[in-house]
Amino acid sequence: MHYLLDVPPYLLSAFPDTTVHSGEKVSLKCVSAGNFAPRVVWTLYEQELSTAQNSRIRIGDYVSHQGHVTSFLNITDARVEDSGVYRCDISNDVGAVWHAARLNVYGPPFIRPFPNISAISGQELVLNCPVGGYPIKSITWQKGGIILPLDHRHKISNTGYLTIQDVQKAADEGEYTCIAKNPDGLTASGSTYISVVGMLLIKIWVQICA
Repeated sequence: MHYLLDVPPYLLSAFPDTTVHSGEKVSLKCVSAGNFAPRVVWTLYEQELSTAQNSRIRIGDYVSHQGHVTSFLNITDARVEDSGVYRCDISNDVGAVWHAARLNVYGPPFIRPFPNISAISGQELVLNCPVGGYPIKSITWQKGGIILPLDHRHKISNTGYLTIQDVQKAADEGEYTCIAKNPDGLTASGSTYISVVGMLLIKIWVQICA
């Protein structure tokens, strides 16, 4: 049962895209409000972060006298491998909110390992190239060694996101590679395999697991 005063968390302010040099300190903050103490999870390209994983990272929060919760992720001695898209997920028993932005650390490009992905036939799929390093001049995508886009269903954003509309098994299943290049011509690449399944298969699997 929820009461009229139950309020999901909402953001008051959040960290912007940030660029630093190696060795600098970084502080990323999400300030939220709402009833009940929130649960906060920090991720880097969807991988949950914790202080135990990296002694240079400190994660915590504090509450102001107005009841606003500031959740922070601090990095001492930033390194190029800290580059990427950071996200704070804030939730309580009645709702959730999140924010994501990029941390750029000067250095050569690299691509983090990213898992194979299952896409649903007929749906839209968005792939994010997990690139690090700065500056990055360009991000390109290939499928089976062929440069994308192949047709009107493929769209590549300036930030390297590949969107595939109306996913089709015959046309879209396979290995995808993103390639990042910096102004000096240095490149890095990483690959993932996209499997395409039909809606019927998804429904059958859900029924079996129910």
